[in-house]
Amino acid sequence: MDEPPSPPHKVVITGVSGRFPASANMDEFKENLLNSVDMVTADDSRWPAGLWNLPERNGKIPNIDQFDVEFFGIPEDEVPYIDPQERMMLDTTYEAIVDSGVNPASLRGSNTGFYYGSCFQETHTDFDDPMKAPPKIRTLVARVSRHFQFKGPIIQTDTACGSSFTALNEAFLAIKAGLCDQAIVAGTNTIFRPRVSLQFRDLTMITKDGKCKCLDAGANGYVRSEACVVFFLQRTTDAKRIYCTILNSKSNADGYKVEGITFPSRKGQRQLVSEVYQQVGVDPTTINYIEAHVTGTSAGDPVEMDAMYDVICENKKDPLYVGCLKSNMGHSEGASGLCGLAKACIVYQTGLIPPNIHYSKPNTRMRGLMNGKMVAVTKTMKFKGKWIVTDFYG
Repeated sequence: MDEPPSPPHKVVITGVSGRFPASANMDEFKENLLNSVDMVTADDSRWPAGLWNLPERNGKIPNIDQFDVEFFGIPEDEVPYIDPQERMMLDTTYEAIVDSGVNPASLRGSNTGFYYGSCFQETHTDFDDPMKAPPKIRTLVARVSRHFQFKGPIIQTDTACGSSFTALNEAFLAIKAGLCDQAIVAGTNTIFRPRVSLQFRDLTMITKDGKCKCLDAGANGYVRSEACVVFFLQRTTDAKRIYCTILNSKSNADGYKVEGITFPSRKGQRQLVSEVYQQVGVDPTTINYIEAHVTGTSAGDPVEMDAMYDVICENKKDPLYVGCLKSNMGHSEGASGLCGLAKACIVYQTGLIPPNIHYSKPNTRMRGLMNGKMVAVTKTMKFKGKWIVTDFYG
């Protein structure tokens, strides 16, 4: 008689590390969140204050120029030409693996995948004259896998603000399918060149006052922010510690829209969330808390909240509490999905939901806020039950 098939192993987050605005590590990030610290600051460390009438507040990673050259065995004359995102990625990858209780040396030669999401590489324009460009300038995914001697797949994704969550989705599916035994999932965003910010200003997407007023009636755009986040994903059978279990992950695209490529689709988002729950047999009305993508824009936020309302709140008796990380640290664009997941890990770890800031009265275009079925988290509260992390774009 044949043996019954073994139950599929779950994919879990076992290690995490990150650099965030005004937060050199996860511990500082946690304290800033729980103490309602506005991590967006005004200074001229990236470009002169007032340049081109750009917002003077941005979310900036501290000490972004620091790197232990000797530890990673990189020649000193090569370091100035390495993208700062590469240097941070080496640091945070090492830290995330150690955080899981695994010795990084034990992964040498293993079938470990590296999945990386980002959408703006502002350091590309540092070398306008190709004759002056150094021979090595954008080797991030190759450098990380080479240093740690990973033998698994290397995937870099760019789906705009959903980039890092797309990387997470690909890593999750790869582990489930047996394409790799474990995976590093990473997302970065840095702000070095004012021209990108100028383009967003001209598109009226960023706010002059440098505040993401998520869910608020006064929302008038978002503030740009930096981040570098790394997760270590393993199967439950290999895990020494578990932050949380990934029940499901899924992605889709809106296809053609009359409104244009930058406008989101309520129908597409509603379908995606509904399918994520249906595939794992979760009743969406049992969800008590979501960590939303909302940024403070008039186009995307109401659509996202309406899609969530349709799937979760329509037949729900208790209110759905909504967390908005971007109110605290700004919008880290391609890295934003993993930043939200990092916050969710903190919620699980502490049993506390940090408050949103810059919120005074509800956006009247969000029916869930107006009828009380959705509630913005404005003070630290105890976490109970289930949650979902969302990251939508377009």
